[in-house]
Amino acid sequence: MLDTNPQNLEALEKWALTRDWFYRYQLPSGAITPGPVDEILRLHEARRDTMLSVLSDRFGDRLSQIDCIDLASHEGFFSFELARRTRSVRGVDVRSDSVEAARKMAILQGVTNTDFVTRNVYDLSVASFPPADFVLLYGLIYHTEDPVRVLRTASELARDTLLIETQVAALELGGDVEWGHYKSRKPIEGIFVVIADDHHREGGTTGIALIPSVSALRFVLGQMGFATVHLIAPPADEPEQLARGRRVIIAAHRTN
Repeated sequence: MLDTNPQNLEALEKWALTRDWFYRYQLPSGAITPGPVDEILRLHEARRDTMLSVLSDRFGDRLSQIDCIDLASHEGFFSFELARRTRSVRGVDVRSDSVEAARKMAILQGVTNTDFVTRNVYDLSVASFPPADFVLLYGLIYHTEDPVRVLRTASELARDTLLIETQVAALELGGDVEWGHYKSRKPIEGIFVVIADDHHREGGTTGIALIPSVSALRFVLGQMGFATVHLIAPPADEPEQLARGRRVIIAAHRTN
């Protein structure tokens, strides 16, 4: 039940104004939380606007009746945007402090149809975590050492649409590899490059990350049963990483 006690809300606001947030929120009093620099804020807004456009195009009048999952939900920013337009949102994040922050911010934002849990995406399965119509996978796979496994889990949880945002490798590789015998060859479908990941709050958990190429993402999602995979073209005013294609947003749909 939503806690609307004025004294409790005042205490939550005081707490929110002392926290260093990765997103920017307006509180019930009108105060704004300490948030990111303008460059990061523009990226969040571009991610949000693209997500809302994909949702509208895909679900139309059915939007208010769909259920959603936000993998790597962080402090809940995109979960709240989803919750204001859909039936329910389940957020999942590996960091308990981010989950607790999202739960408190849900109260301050007056959002009642969200549920945030502390789980590692690697541990999710359809047996213990029911699928949803729409799965959001923003900002995660380029912080993992097993992005294919993360994509497989996300795919299994997505009944209709999976929306991915990720950094991508700046190169593609063609050709083939020998496969068991020099006369047997397999075409290269894409690549993953290895980097040392950061250990800060917005980084990964292992220190190793594999970054996909766009071709690799297209191939993997096709293998996982999506009928269409769309690279979302950024508007002219998108942040420069999206404009240059070093960061991409991809929508994968079960049906055409």
